Amino acid sequence: EFLNHCCRRRQYFFSIKKCGAPDCKICGKATLPNDVFQSLHHFPDPMKQPGSDHYKTFEASWGVETTEEHRPSLQQQQRDCPKTSADTADNKVPITAQAVRHSITCTNCGKARCLFTAKKLDKAEADSLLQALDDVDYVCGGGILQDDHPLASRVGIRVDINCTTDVATHYFASKKGFPLVCYRCGSSNPLPVPAEVQAKHQLVHPTCGVCSEQGVPLRTRGELRMKK
Repeated sequence: EFLNHCCRRRQYFFSIKKCGAPDCKICGKATLPNDVFQSLHHFPDPMKQPGSDHYKTFEASWGVETTEEHRPSLQQQQRDCPKTSADTADNKVPITAQAVRHSITCTNCGKARCLFTAKKLDKAEADSLLQALDDVDYVCGGGILQDDHPLASRVGIRVDINCTTDVATHYFASKKGFPLVCYRCGSSNPLPVPAEVQAKHQLVHPTCGVCSEQGVPLRTRGELRMKK
């Protein structure tokens, strides 16, 4: 009864707040001064800005009733038509290993996600991107750059994914030399790939010990034909 009355349970958080009624038999009377108590609210859900893939700031959502409608992991979209945050009607960012320029880690699931551009960034642009990423709390399915950033129309990240999506094959196939991770959960401690499996494929994407014990197989690409 207490959980249903005073608590808010979400995928990303759990918060508790008394109802404030002085005669409540479930949570009891609030002991804080009334003005202080009224300034407290349940933690807000992530909510998108109207007409944008970017999320509202914490300050803009604080004190507002929110729902899980815009939770990134609920944003199931078509997998057969990949989309990036920089796509427009006249511009499509290529989603290929050759177009990978950087990666960013989801603050919720810890998986690495690739950033793509059609053309290679020069040093000044690359530095500008890295500086902008320092201020981003990225979550799978969301954007990374504000609309007014000079690179917003050039740097894209897939938005048709969520926290259940595997680490992309582009992460492993790119020439950026990213650290090996478990393709299923994103763990930075993958198991070594057996030599006999590696010898039979162009690419083998590893799993960690936990995923391996759960029956998650190695992900392989490009089977090699063995000479007789």
